[in-house]
Amino acid sequence: MKFSRRNFSRRKFVLTVGAAAGASMVPLGHLQGQASSNVLLMVFLRGGADGLQMLVPGSGHARAMYEERRNPAGTSGSIVIPPSSGSDPNRGIQLGSSRFDVNPAFAPLVSGAGNPFDAGHLGFVPGTAGARENRSHFQQMDLIETGTDVTGAVLGSGYLQRAIESMGLASAPLASLSLNAEIPLMLRGASSQGLAIANFDTFGQLGNEVFDAPANRGLTDRLRTAFSANPCTSLFCQGATKGIGAVEAVDALPTRSPGRGMAGALVELARLIAADTDDRFRVCTLDVGGWDTHTDQANRFR
Repeated sequence: MKFSRRNFSRRKFVLTVGAAAGASMVPLGHLQGQASSNVLLMVFLRGGADGLQMLVPGSGHARAMYEERRNPAGTSGSIVIPPSSGSDPNRGIQLGSSRFDVNPAFAPLVSGAGNPFDAGHLGFVPGTAGARENRSHFQQMDLIETGTDVTGAVLGSGYLQRAIESMGLASAPLASLSLNAEIPLMLRGASSQGLAIANFDTFGQLGNEVFDAPANRGLTDRLRTAFSANPCTSLFCQGATKGIGAVEAVDALPTRSPGRGMAGALVELARLIAADTDDRFRVCTLDVGGWDTHTDQANRFR
């Protein structure tokens, strides 16, 4: 699923949603050579999302194969999405004039006045996957995030961070940003890594209930006190310097409110991108978990 570029005031971004079971990488050409006002947002459905519960054949021979293989004779329960042409209340929604149906949960995105699909802001790319087929969604996630097709020997860096490094933005604090508590593999590089900010309002503030220091003393003050060596040569000192730059960059952003869940994080990020006059954001990622459905699929997919 892929959103096209969309204006937020003066900024633009490309949003790509990837499911580990069937996602493809965004070509690095989408980053290199782009105007500085463009932002790439990668939303990763962490786990083994079932693509055939999202986009399914709506008619013809492909539909017959889909129904046969999703609900084999002699099995209990069905994980088939009823065709849009039928009367089942849980039937799929026909995707425009195509022969594909989408899960009825996509209704706000593909139906109704001014929906993103009809407006040209949303597209679906079926049948995509990594360069190597395998039955492990853990390995598939590694292949996608590192940008390699070598099974069992993935790279130690992520393809998005390598793109940032090739653009000369490795030292820019907000150029590669994760909206989660941890930095994903796709934002880890050989000489730099992205920044993880789960909540912009609390980033850089460390509560202290043990040591003799102000409870809300800023992270930058603590880092400057702990790493005041000149020149700054150690890895710890260099890391502290980058940390100071990151906190100062976030502090310079306009007033923001903490995001709540996926929707809150995306709204918060859109506001920051729209208000950012210095083009600091280039690549942002958001991981959304809970996509593994190993058991009781017939009931969990209803």
